[in-house]
Amino acid sequence: MGEGLRLGREVFWRLLEGDLARVTVPARLTIGWSLDVWGVDPDFRIMEASEVEKAALQAWPGIEEVDYEEYVLKWAKEITKRANSLNVFDKVSAVEKVIEIGEAYYEGKGLEPIFRIPSYTGNEEMDAALQGRGYGTQDLSWVMVKGRAEVGSNRGNDGVMIEVMEVDEWLELYGKLKSMGEEELETQLGIVRKIGEGGFGLAARLEGKAVCCGLGVVKNGFCGAFNLFTLPGARRRGWAEKLMRALEWEGSRRGAENGFYLQVVADNAGAISLYEKIGYGKLYEYWYRVKGLEG
Repeated sequence: MGEGLRLGREVFWRLLEGDLARVTVPARLTIGWSLDVWGVDPDFRIMEASEVEKAALQAWPGIEEVDYEEYVLKWAKEITKRANSLNVFDKVSAVEKVIEIGEAYYEGKGLEPIFRIPSYTGNEEMDAALQGRGYGTQDLSWVMVKGRAEVGSNRGNDGVMIEVMEVDEWLELYGKLKSMGEEELETQLGIVRKIGEGGFGLAARLEGKAVCCGLGVVKNGFCGAFNLFTLPGARRRGWAEKLMRALEWEGSRRGAENGFYLQVVADNAGAISLYEKIGYGKLYEYWYRVKGLEG
């Protein structure tokens, strides 16, 4: 176990036990290749980044997947990069071979190869090799985590009701709110139907009209929040916060004993501010390597 991770566990367990006399809590712990923990949640135990990542990979599957020891190939008809990329979740031992496998797989599907690299994996060599082949970075994102939440009710205030629904029903609503095309909706349906047990949808309704919705998925004791969307005319009014708290409540009820996580693009300052406000902190980053981009 790395020194940073050992220190992190010691710090947080001492906090939980109320022993503050012998420990100074750093503002930021840096673990390995850019693995971060910001802030202190008294109900937080250090989440192994690999555990969160593997839960997230299960929570948003491809329509087709090919599993390897250190990575997984996902394909879903070009709908979302998460489900159409080679996702590494461990340090890759044979970099050039893995890149060639990824390129052959996606070129065989008629797609430009995309590689998704989490910072905690220590894959500097692979990242550099992809850059050397002309792959630039895209969509630098944060994975933010929170310990098991203490939430009381899934009913909002001011006439807002949070409705919990099956994933098929949620996707139909999500598609309408986003004016999604028929082909994209059909592909998304193929993805969410592969989620299986642990998936649930939520919608915030004001006077019966849906203004905000999102998807929760519980896998391996972690609950992930996906595809949060608020109607443009209803933004900055607190609906997203109410929905997130309802998602935590429902996720806890469905077995999220290890905590919660979400993924957010790093330059989305408004969303990050909201998530920090309700107790989430950055654990690690990931980015995509895409052919033909600069950087």
